Amino acid sequence: MTVHAAKGLEFPYVYVVGLEENLFPSGGLYNSSKKDIEEERRLFYVALTRAKEEVKLSFAYTRMQYGQTQSNPPSRFLKEINSRYIKNPDALGMAQ
Repeated sequence: MTVHAAKGLEFPYVYVVGLEENLFPSGGLYNSSKKDIEEERRLFYVALTRAKEEVKLSFAYTRMQYGQTQSNPPSRFLKEINSRYIKNPDALGMAQ
């Protein structure tokens, strides 16, 4: 299900995958306006708030995309989450 389709719905558990730069936020945002970034940040918030009990967030260090191996850093949105809510902050370089 897309984040857009999840608006107004709730689930016990939510899994958000692909939290890498060039995916979430999407690739064209490096040249996009602050307004575009804020819209993607709002969608991320929507995804997080669909969970009643727990959210699982993931990213890949490398992935095959359009026939090529891509290496993208974790999404900037992950670093905006307070580390006390992250079970494995070391994975994001967020160790306390």
